[in-house]
Amino acid sequence: MDAPYLVTLPAMYTDLQTGELLEPAELTPAQWTTLGDGHSELGRVLLEESGVRQMFHPHADAHVDDDVRTTRFLELTDPATVSLCLDTGHIAYAGGDNRAIVARHPDRIGYVHLKSIDPDVLAEVRAEGMSFAQAVQHGAMVEPDRGEPAMPDLLAELNALGVPLTAIVEHDLYPTLPDVPLPIATRTNRYYRGCGLTTAW
Repeated sequence: MDAPYLVTLPAMYTDLQTGELLEPAELTPAQWTTLGDGHSELGRVLLEESGVRQMFHPHADAHVDDDVRTTRFLELTDPATVSLCLDTGHIAYAGGDNRAIVARHPDRIGYVHLKSIDPDVLAEVRAEGMSFAQAVQHGAMVEPDRGEPAMPDLLAELNALGVPLTAIVEHDLYPTLPDVPLPIATRTNRYYRGCGLTTAW
């Protein structure tokens, strides 16, 4: 398929639909080492056998989710074989700081998923113990001008890295009616164009 990247995600420790805890939310030191070593090796195999670079994607309700655990993961992995897919929404959902990741690990950012979180809805999600799927259905994901992180500042810092980055614009809505996404996508496209992003098609 001539794909240059493979995005990998950690498994969630909660059930997507119910929020039920499937395994401990915290890894032991030994498990952290295993996680880092495993992804370093996976990245090496992908690169050597297929010429594909691994982009690791932190995820809500997973062991790598906020800026602190993302930093730990990056420190345990080989920079030559593991780059970061910075998902701004999942980092924000976990209470993390996207800009801190960019500042600490500018050379590890290889791919970006742009997504925004409504902090007020997120507070309700936490207070009511909603699952990730329930949070999405409750409206946790919003258009970029209505949520966090503050995109103009973050985009400026990503641009200042001086490297070409591919960004995927996301807005979780599942389930939703067929006529809902297009107006959102149109407004979001207009917003990001106003921020200076260009499309690849």
